[in-house]
Amino acid sequence: MGKKLLVKTIKERYRDEWVLLLNPDISPETKVEGGEVVFHSKDRGEVHRRISEFKGNKAIVFTGKIPEDVGVLL
Repeated sequence: MGKKLLVKTIKERYRDEWVLLLNPDISPETKVEGGEVVFHSKDRGEVHRRISEFKGNKAIVFTGKIPEDVGVLL
């Protein structure tokens, strides 16, 4: 198993990318705080295609700015 990273570090290392985390740390407010990066890509579809390759709890984080005209379902 790889090293867990905080979201702040993930955002610095993987700018404007979709990041798949394994065994994410979730705050009581259900905010992703960190996890083990197992895959990342600028292509959101590629992350979704690869998600089934990994076992365990997972989360996807986007490290860029989400445009105001885009809805997000959590």
